[in-house]
Amino acid sequence: MSETRRLINLTLARLREMEGAGSALCQAAWGACSDGLPADHLPALAAELPGPVRLDLSGLAPGCRFPPDRGRILLNLLILAAASLPAGGVLRLAGSDRDLFLQLDGTGAAWPPGLGGYLVDEAAACAALRGGDAVLTPLTALLAHDAGVRLSLLLGLGDRPGPAMLRLGG
Repeated sequence: MSETRRLINLTLARLREMEGAGSALCQAAWGACSDGLPADHLPALAAELPGPVRLDLSGLAPGCRFPPDRGRILLNLLILAAASLPAGGVLRLAGSDRDLFLQLDGTGAAWPPGLGGYLVDEAAACAALRGGDAVLTPLTALLAHDAGVRLSLLLGLGDRPGPAMLRLGG
């Protein structure tokens, strides 16, 4: 087992222990991951997000079903999105199960600091997990690294581009 996989497993176990029985969202994001994630399950899971965060799935392909590894990454991104919308707002999803775009829309919306670095530097994400404080951002990046799934920040253009968009896959 790789060091990255070992760190992921330890962190997931610690999160499950902290959360206890917890919400269905946390169980799905941090528990055993064997089935895919149908997109039509996302609204019920997102209803458990803290704060006034709405999920817009109108841009998703019909019948979209995320494979287990991408489904886990997506659920962790939903949790990150809630923290990234401090005054509430909308998380828009567009694309398909293989090429998905996530856009934050709300006052003060911004993906967590360090996310871009963790996406390109697996060692930095591992070091952040070993540090043990805010683990969800490096964990999500490591889940993508470990699954061999590309997770990228896309910067907007113009005078007021808004928060970066995330691309899962592609």
